[in-house]
Amino acid sequence: MTIPGVPRLARRIFATMLATALLAVATTAVADAEVIDSGHVVSTNVVTNPCDPADGLIVLTTDSRWETRLQPDGTLITHFVNHSSGVSANGTEYIANRQATSTTPAGSTAVEVEVEIVRIGAGPGPNAMITVTGTLGGTLTTTVRCVG
Repeated sequence: MTIPGVPRLARRIFATMLATALLAVATTAVADAEVIDSGHVVSTNVVTNPCDPADGLIVLTTDSRWETRLQPDGTLITHFVNHSSGVSANGTEYIANRQATSTTPAGSTAVEVEVEIVRIGAGPGPNAMITVTGTLGGTLTTTVRCVG
């Protein structure tokens, strides 16, 4: 087939470029989520054991790590991992582990959160499992289960 006014070499170059472009589009993998933020911080805070308030204040040192990924659809998902350890006013040793995920849909300012905290007392006090779900700035539901 000939195209008037277009030399044969130009047609071949055009056909090669078109075939290459189509091949690239056909074999492109689905975009992976891009890490846009990550971090690590160590902090100290004071809490109580909701299953044994008589144990007194607990001074916890917490090692927190997080990573935020931008999904191909514009959604932001942040994963948190925290490990805490400390001692209560009564001398009970505590270890608390928390995993959390927050999701911000594309174009939204509402952050959906889901947090699970497992507190383990190494002493005679009961253990607590705490779950928090909801929307930051909106309704958060906290559930405490005393176990162990």
